[in-house]
Amino acid sequence: MPQIGEQSLTHPRRLHFALIALGLVAVVRLMVSVGEHGRVFVAGLTVPETCFAKIYFGADCPGCGLTRSMVHLAHGRFSDSVKANPGGAMLAVFACLLLARMWFPEASHKRLPSDRILISVVAAFVVTILVNWIVR
Repeated sequence: MPQIGEQSLTHPRRLHFALIALGLVAVVRLMVSVGEHGRVFVAGLTVPETCFAKIYFGADCPGCGLTRSMVHLAHGRFSDSVKANPGGAMLAVFACLLLARMWFPEASHKRLPSDRILISVVAAFVVTILVNWIVR
């Protein structure tokens, strides 16, 4: 059976990956939420603070808010996602572009994102989170 990156994935394998990705979004949608004060909850339990900079220095890092941003996206709240961290939406775009390349490797490269586009999205993501961090 071909592996990712070697040859194209078989059609049933692509379907399984798509179902897993949709299932993960559904699980996040159903089990993960963001509370009033920006705390993330999983199945009603508060997720402890995991940011090294916030724990040890009391300051936000460039990635602070990415989890909240992704949870808001899963719930369809785009404006709340951008408020939490604008890089979250860009990270979701990058993930979708990367998955498209993985699921449809035999498709024409004119229809799928090139390496240059993927690198541009990553560069824009890094610039976005750094600018957001400086402006905050």
